[in-house]
Formats: sequence, structure tokens, C-alpha cells
Amino acid sequence: MKFNKTVAFGIITAMIGFIIYYFEFIQKEQIQNEQQNSMFVIKSQPQDINFLQIQNNKSILTLQKNNQIWQIIEPIQDQADQSIMTDLIKSLSEQKAQNIETATDVNLSEFGLEQPQVVYLWKSSTGQSEKIQISSQKNFEGQSFAKISDELKVRIVDPIWMAKAESSVTFFREKKLYRGDISKLNHIKIKSLNEEFVLKKNEQKWIYPKSPEIELDQNKIRKMIKDFSEATIQNYISEGEASEKDLKIKGLLKPLSQIEFANVDEIWNVSLNLSETDKALYGLTSKPSFLIQLDISQWEKFANANLDSLRDRKSLMTFSITDVQKFFAKIQNINYEFLNENQTWNLKSNLPENNEFLPIESEKILNQIHDLQISEFVAPELAKNFDGKNMVILKSTNDQLIFQLNWGPLVNINSNGLEKEVYLARTQLSKNIFAIDKNKIDDLNLNRVFKIKAPVPQAVKND
Repeated sequence: MKFNKTVAFGIITAMIGFIIYYFEFIQKEQIQNEQQNSMFVIKSQPQDINFLQIQNNKSILTLQKNNQIWQIIEPIQDQADQSIMTDLIKSLSEQKAQNIETATDVNLSEFGLEQPQVVYLWKSSTGQSEKIQISSQKNFEGQSFAKISDELKVRIVDPIWMAKAESSVTFFREKKLYRGDISKLNHIKIKSLNEEFVLKKNEQKWIYPKSPEIELDQNKIRKMIKDFSEATIQNYISEGEASEKDLKIKGLLKPLSQIEFANVDEIWNVSLNLSETDKALYGLTSKPSFLIQLDISQWEKFANANLDSLRDRKSLMTFSITDVQKFFAKIQNINYEFLNENQTWNLKSNLPENNEFLPIESEKILNQIHDLQISEFVAPELAKNFDGKNMVILKSTNDQLIFQLNWGPLVNINSNGLEKEVYLARTQLSKNIFAIDKNKIDDLNLNRVFKIKAPVPQAVKND
């Protein structure tokens, strides 16, 4: 019996403790959370919002989200900039409002809310609807007065609400030049100031159809496509078929650059030109057809596009530096031989008299060789001059060839209108002859692995 009373007393004590804890802590925290949540201007969750209308004194902008894609419904019908919409909803959903202590009967005209300057209307997929009315009047801190939905009170909100409402419809429109899926492209045609060429995708690899044997740098091509497609539109001038007058004014009757993207379903293109009249970059697109103005800083990408810049300059020079344990070189009939022993490079060829060997320099030279790239691709006529008398040979511990570079002689070539000195070169990976800048080869300078010994001080003779 005594045991049962003790248990019952313990249970009652625990219940009392829980009740005290609930009212003192849990309920207090809930009330604080509710108060904090009530301060948010937008009550809907950002991911649930699927409709937004912004009305000001000049216009009405209506946007709607379908299948996770925001579209502009009014005053035009077009695709919205998805990143702009995501940032807008996120930033406004985080905004809180302050209450103004007023009498029971709120005089809206006193705060400029009888005829608000801006009205936001939000709707969500959960059925919620919210209306935010914002006054043209501001307090001494520059904040606006606002009324939220059916609340019988006036709030103070951040200036961001007025700033976003004053944004033009262009601000909300898709800014990317190409709106399609670049991963589905299988054909690209490029006309620049320098040349015109076509690239095609063959088994997920971009090739130059006229000479499929030419190796292209796939990463450079993907970056070029991305740069072209994401070129920023600054202004939409007109939609639909542009007039001949407009095209003449913008210099698009004879465009200096043209880009064509194609996939299995459609072909899209844009004509571009730098207007001499107002020094602005204009474009005319197809599907959809827009006459647009672009960021002028992007003109160089289109104007200077060329096939040579897309060629693979690294694959023929690539090797695993960690596998290299033996290092042979012959430069101007001087032989060098190094061996990696216990993570330290040692000299195996003759050490010049009165010199010491610097292992760290041989490691630096090996890193320089690893970083070498093809500078230029040479014409077959010039490639006939290749002799390859200078060489670097890299091997593994068991004498397996890892990399071999031969170069010579030194020749002059014209590159983009400039004369420069290069060495003709090739590696064991291909029979193709290419060129490496003279300074890149000269910088190897294997003689720097040797250092003249400091003279030994002579003992001072005593008289």
C-alpha cells in the first residue's frame, strides 16, 4: 500500500512538473514563435507561391508558375527569368513588418493607404491568398506604410517593396540569349569576323566535319556554347518580324556575326552586329523572333570566335607526373640524366667540374614540362622542316616510356598578324607536328640544375 502511494505521489509530482514546464517554457516559446511569424509580411511558404501580381500607378505585372516554371502573363506573354523570380520571392518572404500603435478605427487616408501606390497580390498552391497594399507615404526613416490582407492595422515595411514594384517588365523577362536546352544541341554554325565554320556532335563528341581528324577541346566547346547561350539581353526592342528600317538602323541587314544552334527538332539562330551609330550591340533572334540589345562587353566572344581556339592543345602533351621516375634529356648535344630515388632526384649524368647538383630544380623542370601546351598548329609545308634533335624522355621505374617530346628547329611563323619564334615539336602520342613558343622551351633551361660551388675560404697564415 505504501509502495502504491509512493508511485502515485511520484506520478502526480511529475505531472505537476510537466504542466509547469509546459506553461513556463513550451507555451511561452510557442507564443513567441507565433508573434515572430505574425511579423512576416508573406505568410505563405516560398515554395508554395505560384502566382504574383504587382500593380503600381503605371502598370500591372502578372506572373504565374506552371510546372515549376514562372511565366509572365501580363502585360506581355513570355518566359520569366527563373533566377530573378527565385531571388525575388526569397527576399520578400524574409521581410518582416512593424506594427504602428493606433486607435481601433484606423484612418487609412492618414497613412496614404486609401489609394495605395503599390499592391502586391500573392497566391499559393495551398489556396492561400495575400494582398499587400503599400503607401506612397514614408516615415522619417524612409520606410513605407502598408496594410496586409484584412488586418485592421497599419504596418511599416522595408523600402525593398517599393523598389521591386518599380522594376520594368524587362527586369522579369528571361535574359538568356538562347532559351533551349544546350545539352541537346548536335549542330553549331558560327560566323565571326575571321571565319565561318561548322561543328557537329558525333557520339557525344564535337567534331569538325571538314577534317574529323582534328582533335577539339570538348571543354572549350562546351564553355563557348554556354557563353553564347547565356549572353545577357539588356533590352527587348521589338517582337515578331522586325522592319527593314529597324534592321538597317541596327546594322543587321548585313550582320558581322551569326550563330546557329540546332537539335533534332529545331534550328535557332541569331544575327549580331555592333552599331556604328550608337556603339551598341544588337541582335535578331529566331524562334522566338526578337530584336534585342545585348551587353556590349559580350561582342568580343562572338566577333573573335575561331576554330583554332577550340583545338585540343593539351592531350598530346599529357602524362602522369607521379609515374615519372627516370628523366633523360638531350639539348644542343648535351645529355642529362636524373633518377628519382627515395622521393629525391639524383643526377646520373656527369656533373660539371666545380659544380653542385640542385635536386629541387630538376623537379621544377619536370613540372614545367608537365604544364606545356601546344602553342600553334603548323601547315604541312612548314612541318617538313622538323628535325627533333632536342628531346626529353620520361620513363617509369621499369623503363616504360611515359612521355617523349622532340623539338627543333627554331622557326618564325605568323600568328594573328604577328611574327613570333617557335620550335617545331612532336610527342610520341602522334605523328602530327606542332609548335611551342620559344620562351616556353627556353624556360626549361636544364643547366640551372647545376650551381657553381662557392670557393672554400683559405686558412689565414700566422706570422
